[in-house]
Amino acid sequence: MKLTENQDVPLKISGGFFLLDIKHLPKAEKVFKEFYKEKALLKIKERMKVHEDKFPTKPTSIKVLELRNRWASWTPKNGLNFHWKCIMAPVSVLDYIIIHEMVHLKHPNHSTDFWNELDKKMPDFREQENWLKRNGVKMSL
Repeated sequence: MKLTENQDVPLKISGGFFLLDIKHLPKAEKVFKEFYKEKALLKIKERMKVHEDKFPTKPTSIKVLELRNRWASWTPKNGLNFHWKCIMAPVSVLDYIIIHEMVHLKHPNHSTDFWNELDKKMPDFREQENWLKRNGVKMSL
């Protein structure tokens, strides 16, 4: 990370570095979270388009939030919520999180039918799930 002055946005990436405008240093954590939320929403929507043909039901909403101890959640109105930290994961792991939640549009629980459907949609899901278990705690500010 590098500190800058008079930047047009509070935080951006350039040349492999985060560039944080020094006037935003006192609220850096908030600035980073907002940055990640914005980037995560764009990336999640992009990745959902890659997988959408696998799912007849589409989510009614997609939100990126601060979820306490979940990577994502399904709502009874078929909305999907994702933790902003998801954007820190490799794309294959992000795809797993997305597909996991998309399967909830058909199976709103973790029944045998849910896991069978997930396995059909993403046969290597256990590998991605294990990556999250091993590395998820490292994904923080």
